[in-house]
Amino acid sequence: MLPVTIYVEAGFEMKKRTGAAFIGLSAACGTVWQQGLRLKLAQIFKCKKTLRMTGTRRFYICLGDDTGKTFTLKNGVQQGSFMAQTLFNVYLREMPETKSLKFGYADDWALLHQSKVLQKLETVLSTDLPTLKSYFDQWYLRQNTTKSSIWTTPQANQILEDNIDNKPFQHEPYPKYLGVTLDRTLTLQTHLSNVSKKLNSSTALIRKLAATKWDANKSVLKVCFGLVLLRGRVLCSYLGAQRRR
Repeated sequence: MLPVTIYVEAGFEMKKRTGAAFIGLSAACGTVWQQGLRLKLAQIFKCKKTLRMTGTRRFYICLGDDTGKTFTLKNGVQQGSFMAQTLFNVYLREMPETKSLKFGYADDWALLHQSKVLQKLETVLSTDLPTLKSYFDQWYLRQNTTKSSIWTTPQANQILEDNIDNKPFQHEPYPKYLGVTLDRTLTLQTHLSNVSKKLNSSTALIRKLAATKWDANKSVLKVCFGLVLLRGRVLCSYLGAQRRR
């Protein structure tokens, strides 16, 4: 998230507009084509043992004492495994070149480009988005239309218009990327307001537990306080990073 905000703020200093297309992939880790993943691993590693990292996963259905037919999973990586994210990154290692800068983590990707002319932003993103979609289709990855959106800064009355396969991208004035809600001037006021509401709901619960006459259990209060403290630390670390820049 930090590289995205640094790039947008650099555009503010150069008096440039920033256009962004946020792309979400649907069930990304579950739709990874295993044969294609092994092919990409073979291009990096020449060791057969390394190529077996993906493994062969099978499943069958049990109903009482009866066992059904065994099937082999042809798609997906082992979700929850410490290697799942690494294997997914390997699967996307050959993404095509685009004029826009690509920022991504797991199944959340963003294309960002800067210009002083809004029409140029539309032209560049209109060229890069189909290129990226063609790559995703080639490797059996599906874009989630509900998670994909267009965003521009800092003009409030001018918005980007773009589409893929004659389907318009939804313009989102407050897109959420990697858990952070952005706004057109990058003040993060909307994000901080949302975090504050979450913290208030947690602290309200602690106040109710701590103020009761029957005296809440100490372990319950510790768990509640730990959750509030964790949210506060995440917020403080993010704000500290913003100040240091």
